[in-house]
Amino acid sequence: MNNQKKVLLLACFFMLTYTVIGQSLQEFKNGKEPFYKEKGGIGDHGTWGFALSVSNLSNPAAPNSNAHNITKLSMRMDYKRYRKEKGKSRMFYQNKSLGDVFTILGSELSSNTGVDQKEGSTISTFIGWSSWGWNVLVKEKAMVAMGFNINDYVVGTRYYYRDINGGIISQESKEPQGLYYGSGLSVFFDYALSEKVILQTLTSYTASFWRPVSLSYATVDSSYPKPHFLHFNAELQTSFKLFVGFDFTMLINRGDLPNDTRRLDILLGYRF
Repeated sequence: MNNQKKVLLLACFFMLTYTVIGQSLQEFKNGKEPFYKEKGGIGDHGTWGFALSVSNLSNPAAPNSNAHNITKLSMRMDYKRYRKEKGKSRMFYQNKSLGDVFTILGSELSSNTGVDQKEGSTISTFIGWSSWGWNVLVKEKAMVAMGFNINDYVVGTRYYYRDINGGIISQESKEPQGLYYGSGLSVFFDYALSEKVILQTLTSYTASFWRPVSLSYATVDSSYPKPHFLHFNAELQTSFKLFVGFDFTMLINRGDLPNDTRRLDILLGYRF
């Protein structure tokens, strides 16, 4: 099953939960504290989240796409600060680099082949993904916020070309690759499903504008169009501080070289 079908099934699952009779969104609590704050009020601070993830990386455009379909364990850290009044701000930050580094190091130690020797594709973070929004619609059970994001993306591919016996003839890593910074539109949607569970989503589109670093082993073409990125996050947050959800991230390649890398993370976490 490819990533698009997985995302569709997960989205359908979350949409079906809309039929549950919910409470007021503003009354929802993370443990004993209200999740949605009043600006300047008591306890006007955010919450940190930590999640373990089952992460699938794939690149259907790769010459040997099966070698680029990899599932691994990772983790994500995030910070959310959401306010409940119309016109007030919210912020969602997430970072996956620490979990990905541990996964890469663990893979290298177990295989003893070296980090840069494996065929595959990746999307990860460096500093992280940050979205800010302002509440444009506030109802009893739903909120919509719109704003912008400033994100960074670490992307790269390594393609192997083999003979009929499976021996490696050559290898290459081409554009798009490296560390990209970008910005774009972010849209938040929250919905109260019940007294104990709320749905929170974030959809963002990022156009990269700067690449400060290229991969040391890549063939660099500075004239190649910088990629864009699409990101969708959906989480079911419980009043017991536990949450489940998924992240889907896709590279939008604006050039003619084969790279269609995407990432799907299934999350299980705890919010402090």
